[in-house]
Amino acid sequence: MKHKTIWLVVSMLVVLGLLVGGFGCAKEVAPTTPTTPTTPTTPTTPATPAAPEVIHWIMQSHEPLLPGFGPYECVFHCTWVHRWAEWLEEATGGRLEIEIVPVDAMFPRTESLTAAETRIVDVVFAPPPWFSGVIPEMDAISLPGGLVSVRESYDLWYNYGVNDLIQPLYAERNILMIPALGNCHLNIYATFDMPNMASLKGKKIRGFGVYNKYLELMGAVPTTVAHGDLYMALKLGTLDATLTAATSLENLKLKEVVSDYLDIDNPCINGVLINMDAYNELPEDIKYMIETYTPLWYTVGSLELYEHEAYIIGKCKEELGFEVWTWPAEEVAKLKEGCVNEIWPEIAAKTPLCAQIIEITKKHMKEHGRL
Repeated sequence: MKHKTIWLVVSMLVVLGLLVGGFGCAKEVAPTTPTTPTTPTTPTTPATPAAPEVIHWIMQSHEPLLPGFGPYECVFHCTWVHRWAEWLEEATGGRLEIEIVPVDAMFPRTESLTAAETRIVDVVFAPPPWFSGVIPEMDAISLPGGLVSVRESYDLWYNYGVNDLIQPLYAERNILMIPALGNCHLNIYATFDMPNMASLKGKKIRGFGVYNKYLELMGAVPTTVAHGDLYMALKLGTLDATLTAATSLENLKLKEVVSDYLDIDNPCINGVLINMDAYNELPEDIKYMIETYTPLWYTVGSLELYEHEAYIIGKCKEELGFEVWTWPAEEVAKLKEGCVNEIWPEIAAKTPLCAQIIEITKKHMKEHGRL
């Protein structure tokens, strides 16, 4: 029993020794060779991003920039021309700059179509009806007795398909044309009373294009006088009246020589003509801005123009005793019927496309209860 106890104690000591030896001896690790510290790299200076390319366009309008009046800082064609150019420069982050040169500085305004086509300038602003001698369809988009409001014109062009018919006519001439649609106070400004249609019989009234026929319907004698000579012609009695827009009361000072206005609105269409070579040089995002947002920008300009003109007429009435004539409904209806039945067929006969545009216009007017 004694020997058994001794043997048990010895065995326990052996086991304890083994355990102590296992925990107390660390595993030998071979020494490592110290690494040479790496030389820190010098940080590189980030490259300065290249400045975006600036594209410079030259633009000429057919009307000068006039000082504001009343509550308006930017009047008449200012929104279509000057503010449009400012908007594009800002929207493109300065990548497109448009320099606006004075009227007739680069070419006579009567040569606006050729100037846009041949890139005498990059952009022209002018009324498309001026070009009816070479593009007959321009008479079909400015019909006497036709659509007279901004909303009607916009609807006709963009929802009834007229824009799609007109664009190829300008593309053939290397031009993108975006219209400034709507109406203005376009009718007769006279030196005599105009209470009814009979009051115009035999009067010498300056007209232009298809509106000469319009004057004939009313019994007047269409007379040719250059736009810039209207003031003296009216003052000296060479003319009894002129068919023009109310802008002429201000920019030609006709308010000094006329006393009466016939308040029957007619279509008033202007437009920007962009040379296609200049346009195709633009980045895609700027092209998108121009084609997508210019029609909306110009619609606002059309609304503004109408109110600018109304303000001028109102001031002439208030301060100068200007007489504004509105005819009886039956006379206005008779005049409109004459336009539709006599003037429009002559225009429709010019080209098949003229006829198509007029049929679309009739369809629009009938579907909206205006014909």
